[in-house]
Amino acid sequence: MKPLPVLLSLACAANAQTLPPTPEITIPRADTKPLLTADANDPAWLGAAIIPSLSFSEGVPSHLPKPLTEVRLLWDAEALYARFTTSSESLESPFDERDANHYEGDVVEVFFDPVGDGVNYFEVQVSPRNKILDLLALATAPLVNDPNGIITNRHELWHLREWNMPGLQTAATVENGQWITDIALPAKPLLKRLQRETFEGDMSLRANFLRYTWPTLDGKRWLAAQNWSVVMCGMPHLSPARMGTLRLKEDVRPARR
Repeated sequence: MKPLPVLLSLACAANAQTLPPTPEITIPRADTKPLLTADANDPAWLGAAIIPSLSFSEGVPSHLPKPLTEVRLLWDAEALYARFTTSSESLESPFDERDANHYEGDVVEVFFDPVGDGVNYFEVQVSPRNKILDLLALATAPLVNDPNGIITNRHELWHLREWNMPGLQTAATVENGQWITDIALPAKPLLKRLQRETFEGDMSLRANFLRYTWPTLDGKRWLAAQNWSVVMCGMPHLSPARMGTLRLKEDVRPARR
């Protein structure tokens, strides 16, 4: 993945504004396990915490089209669940292989750091055709961030595509003008550094949620990157310090952030 920053920087506008604070959201325990079929009528998601829309990454021109993207979140002992619902107009899904460069087309993404120190974090991308890129990011030395949260000593960070997340479940449907994606992040392999095997109430975890789309305007193909916690355009994989905070609770009312 080392060519990625160069590739995406060509599709982003130069900008260096101060980024907003990272967000937080409280997530309720699921009363009913989601079906994980990307069925719009799955009742399990009615009680989820809701991120009603994602923001453009810093450096994305504001005049680009911005499909409304909602994220719903739930958890139980076995998994953290995320549902993305967004527009299905002009979707691109150019690759069939697992761990291909799916970010070169439309994807939704989850970045997840259970410890929150940026030393070991995970990325999952899902295309409209339910094709997956999942990888493990692993630092070999303490990381240094610039004022925008981007790792500067990136030679100390490895993105391992050959790693496949055990127990990962995804589903995607495109119908009735909507693209819905369900993702289940399994507790056991992701909480190993915490010496736990299940998610529990009152845990605080770090994560970010993204949507990539590629509109063409004025003869140029742009990256219209959206995110929950704002990062510099094209740099979420180098910005673990910019992940927001997920607070798991046993019994809370659905939250909107």
